[in-house]
Amino acid sequence: MNLLGQENVGVFLFEELLADPDSYYRSICEFIGIETAEGVRLSRQQHFNRSLTQKQFNRIREFNDSRW
Repeated sequence: MNLLGQENVGVFLFEELLADPDSYYRSICEFIGIETAEGVRLSRQQHFNRSLTQKQFNRIREFNDSRW
């Protein structure tokens, strides 16, 4: 805190995440200065750009590598 400044150090407890995930993510969003509603929505995995699993990626690769 002495090096970075108290306003630049946040403490977020895992127990708070377990007890109330929405409140936990709201507090992180407020700390870093982003829109809280969007941050909570993204934390629920309800976003448009989901990551592919390795299995899905391998299946796409199989199609791309096929003769057809």
